[in-house]
Amino acid sequence: MGTVTLHQKGVPSSGTPSASSVTVLSLLTCVRRRWKQALVLGTLLGIMAFAFVWMFLPPSRPYAYTKLYFPAKPVGSVDHPDPPVNQQTQKELITSRIVLKAVANDSVIAALPSIVEKNDPLAWLLREVTVDFPSGSEICKISITEDRAEDAKLIVDKIAAVYLSKMGTESIENRKTHMAKLQEMVEAAKKDLNGEVDASRSGVNGGFSSSTPEVMAQRQQMINNQIIQIDSDLLKIRGLIEQYKSEEKRLAARLQKVPIELTKAEFDPLFAQNPNANRLKSLRDELSSDYELKLTGLGPENPTMIALKNRIDTFDARLETLSKELKTTIAVGFQEKLTDDLRKTRDELSRLQFEEKAKMNDVVHKQTEFEKLKDATSNAGRFRPGLAAKGTRLEELQTKLSKLEAEMTAPVSARLLEEEAVIVRPNDASRRMKMSVVAAIVCFGAMFVFLGFLEFRAHRVSNPQEASHIGLRLVGTLPNHTPGANDVHLESLVNEAMDSTRTVFLHSAMINNLRTVLVTSAVGGEGKTSLSTRLASSLARSGRRTLLIDGDLRNPSIHKYLAGQPTVGACEVLRGQLPVSEAIVAATTENLWVLPAGKCDKFAIQALSQDGFAKILVEANSHDFDFILIDSAPILPVADTLLIAKNVDGVLLSMMVDVSQVERVNVACQKLAALDIPLLGTVVQGTRSDTYGYGPEYVAPATA
Repeated sequence: MGTVTLHQKGVPSSGTPSASSVTVLSLLTCVRRRWKQALVLGTLLGIMAFAFVWMFLPPSRPYAYTKLYFPAKPVGSVDHPDPPVNQQTQKELITSRIVLKAVANDSVIAALPSIVEKNDPLAWLLREVTVDFPSGSEICKISITEDRAEDAKLIVDKIAAVYLSKMGTESIENRKTHMAKLQEMVEAAKKDLNGEVDASRSGVNGGFSSSTPEVMAQRQQMINNQIIQIDSDLLKIRGLIEQYKSEEKRLAARLQKVPIELTKAEFDPLFAQNPNANRLKSLRDELSSDYELKLTGLGPENPTMIALKNRIDTFDARLETLSKELKTTIAVGFQEKLTDDLRKTRDELSRLQFEEKAKMNDVVHKQTEFEKLKDATSNAGRFRPGLAAKGTRLEELQTKLSKLEAEMTAPVSARLLEEEAVIVRPNDASRRMKMSVVAAIVCFGAMFVFLGFLEFRAHRVSNPQEASHIGLRLVGTLPNHTPGANDVHLESLVNEAMDSTRTVFLHSAMINNLRTVLVTSAVGGEGKTSLSTRLASSLARSGRRTLLIDGDLRNPSIHKYLAGQPTVGACEVLRGQLPVSEAIVAATTENLWVLPAGKCDKFAIQALSQDGFAKILVEANSHDFDFILIDSAPILPVADTLLIAKNVDGVLLSMMVDVSQVERVNVACQKLAALDIPLLGTVVQGTRSDTYGYGPEYVAPATA
């Protein structure tokens, strides 16, 4: 086989695009492939949702509501004595059992039909009464839903009245309690201020009146920052000291062992540089590969296999002896290097320990200075700010007390916004129509999103440029064309595109000495057979003697394109029933011959697994063919392709727009790379024909 130097081998490069986050644009791009299915299913689902909601949506019920206003702070009030308006608290208070029980026990409410027919009126009220603050405002809305709208109106009005009555009583009691607490706080503030005045007169400020607390506080902060920085430096130095101590201990321990014991990481690179070791390892690997190759056919007890095994053991022993000799030689020079490293480590450790002591002395000095300055700052500012703060506190408390005394007779802050509850009877027909339309639109859109998401997860190839994005060389493209379609112009476009692909293929074949090429795909349905037959025909039209082999033994199809009905072929050759020369048949195209798959059975597959296809290629190469193309099975479903691919000069991968999935292509490439099989590139089929820009005058007739 020729050595491929210009083509990629192995898995796609790191540029392979991974599944990105789901966006509206990505879903729209993906749903393009299944828009007809999405349109039909979405329409059906939308109609079903519309009909379901229209038929089974329960009718809307009338309800009654009233509104309360809770001002955050009454006009003219500095410190209102009532608790602040907490919306959740007000909801719990209005729907509390105390309030609703008082409503249910009212004589007028208890006589209403809506209450009389209930087994437990209180439980019904707890369940049906709704309280909320629309848009988080200061307006509270109390509502209840009931088929008897007039009963609901009376119940809501009564709930508001009972709540306001109880709230007013609690507000007055709360104000009295608040006033008593304020009076106690004023008396305590007066005593505290008088004590501060007496202490300042006794002169216990320590003689620091000439220094301002602000200056000393700034100096104290600066010293504190310096201490923090020194502590940070000490942590770093101590960390380095521990590292160097550990390194010193390790080096000393290694030097105590004579001769020096080299680790695997130290010895392996030096061993790999030895030419004798490389030569012995290469010969040993060749024998091992030969052993593994022949093991399946001959078995371990065969004399030939035993001889190979003995030769492998001999090379292992020679490699082990050479390894011991090199370790002894290298250990002498390595000991000198370890001694020099130990000296440098100890010098650096001594320097760090000296630096640590200096830093510790700085910390002690700075901490002493900080404590002295702290005491001085405390004494200097002890009384000056205290007098002003306590005097201000007393004034604030006295102001609040005077305001509260004025508000003892103030009305309750909460009040009704509605003179009586409002009855609302919703438009049921309009509501039913809106809900049905919304359900239909949601289901219709959900179907598009669902199918788009499925396509997004599939990550199919959208255009030829994605081949280079996933690390594959683009050899050519073919327009979308249905086999057997009666479109002369489109058939001409396909032939021209195939001839362009053939030109790139021949250039690579000339540079890399390619003769035997396998055409395959990741999975079925990606156009590999169509590609192999068109490429073979194109090569034949260009004057190259071409043999097309149907290597898809389990599902052959080459005979449908070129050779008519299935005949004997590769399977019969694998079973040893006839030679290759008798199985090859001439195609209708000049310079093109075909080796069909023949009739497959378990014996043919068994012969293929024993590298029987290599014999077919050897015999086929003995004939005067310029190129041998093999149409194989897909890579992922079966192992047949990999068995054949080990005997070819390169592999050409077929991809289909809107069919091939990037993840499956990557897995197929990885399997080829695992066997070190050259990947020549890919041909992307199914592209739009209008992207080629051919006019009728530039396209040759299909029969050319």
